Amino acid sequence: MNGSKLVKGTFILTAGAMLSKVIGLLYTVPFSRMMSEAGGLDLYAYAYVPYTLFISIATGGLPSAVSKFTAKYNAMGEYATSRKMFKTVQLVTIVTGIMAFAVLFAIAPLLAKSFNDPDFSNEAVASVIRAVSFALIVVPSLSFFRGYFQGHGDMVPTSVSQVIEQIARVLFLLAGVFYAMKVLNEKTILASQLATLGALVGAIAGMLVLFYYWRKNKPKFDELLLNNNRPVLLSNTEMFKEIIKSAIPFVFLSIALPVFQLIDNWTFYRGMSAIGQLKEADNFLSIINIQTQQLVLIPLTLAVSFQISIIPNVSATISQKNFKAFRKILDDTFTILLLILIPATIGMAFFSSEFYTLFYGYHKFGADALRIYAPIIILYGIVGVSGSVLIGMNKNSFTVKSLLIGILVKAVLAIPFIHIFGAVGAISSSGAGYFTVALLNLYMIQKHSNYSFRKIFKRVLLMLIFSAIMLAVLYFEKRVLIEFFAERTTSGAAIVLAFVIPVGAVIYFVLSFYTSLLQVAFGPKLDTIMRKLKLKRKQIVNN
Repeated sequence: MNGSKLVKGTFILTAGAMLSKVIGLLYTVPFSRMMSEAGGLDLYAYAYVPYTLFISIATGGLPSAVSKFTAKYNAMGEYATSRKMFKTVQLVTIVTGIMAFAVLFAIAPLLAKSFNDPDFSNEAVASVIRAVSFALIVVPSLSFFRGYFQGHGDMVPTSVSQVIEQIARVLFLLAGVFYAMKVLNEKTILASQLATLGALVGAIAGMLVLFYYWRKNKPKFDELLLNNNRPVLLSNTEMFKEIIKSAIPFVFLSIALPVFQLIDNWTFYRGMSAIGQLKEADNFLSIINIQTQQLVLIPLTLAVSFQISIIPNVSATISQKNFKAFRKILDDTFTILLLILIPATIGMAFFSSEFYTLFYGYHKFGADALRIYAPIIILYGIVGVSGSVLIGMNKNSFTVKSLLIGILVKAVLAIPFIHIFGAVGAISSSGAGYFTVALLNLYMIQKHSNYSFRKIFKRVLLMLIFSAIMLAVLYFEKRVLIEFFAERTTSGAAIVLAFVIPVGAVIYFVLSFYTSLLQVAFGPKLDTIMRKLKLKRKQIVNN
């Protein structure tokens, strides 16, 4: 798959995932306010952190591993092998889903006890964890289907199913919370149970979409199979070994975020107690693990989309020993990823108060937390993409080791950083963990592929300069706006962002275009469009 197909696939995934995340972000406004009235937002978070961890373990490596397997054998013309994998692993996902559900359901009381929240009984926390555990029955099969389509280079089913899954989940969640609180007058436990049960409803909706695309594409897949007369290369045992071997590092990539959150759940209260701020711990932890995370998920979506779309591309080029194409994929991926992530996250950090106020109302700690959290997403994006590249290079064991080292760094620094920096130290310790993993991964890529990051470093320097120019202009624009609009109100924040976001985007776009950075990232098609618009550029960035 060439660079243009990589960009197209990433765009499709990003569009679907972005829309899904926007829906997920918008629902948190009424949801947070309803649940905060009942004091149930923490209870909801207690359920979702272990659920996210379990879902990552049960499925985190599956779509990527299946995608890699399918792309690899399709590139070799071995369609019968990839079809055999489809039939065999499909049954396995059903079993693993049931097992994951049973385990989480069974250990819910132990998890509830480990959180030790004085505001909720262990039985209440366990009941909400058990409500969300039912989604584990369906999600592994959902992830498997997505991986199979991605391996065929078709990102549309994944994108559409993500959007439908999110819409169904959010509608059920809001309706359930409203029914529990306004109709039944049940303030906390039932509302949280219905909210978490929305994960199951969404998963079923997403699965129905994928079934539709499977029926639609099956004739095309059957034709590929009929035109291939080669025997199946692998036995079931060999097939499972290859998929499991590929899945394990992807699992570690996907569990990094929930594991970091789980470490916060275990360490945050002790750290806050040690600095005499235990009273604020509940509210601050909800802000870190739910509210600010929902905001940074928007730029994070791009990183995840690249992580997914790069896997079949790297796998195919490595299996074909096309190292020139491999280096081109890395150039394109890192350039586009950072071209968008750097200004988006820096801008979000600079206007953290306005972003947080717009969705949740003004809160000083919320703004401070978002200011620190947003740039860390750049590190998370590099970790995801570099980890996927290493897996494509068959450096699976190192990917796992680097992530374990990063988790260890997070765990060791979590409480000391709270002592030094206060509550935001929990976020800073996550940044230290991601930075460690990113550094190790990039070193290993350079060492084993002779890939030079010099070109990327030069482009990043240019992106930082453009971002600095953008922020300088926006700073003066903001100073003018706040003379006329109340800065710490929802309407004031909305007006400020409505003015600064388009201006910032235009400044960054113009600077990137006239130095050819955009054309280098998105290819000659962009240049063709701009020539038709009679826009000229200077060749500052080398291809």
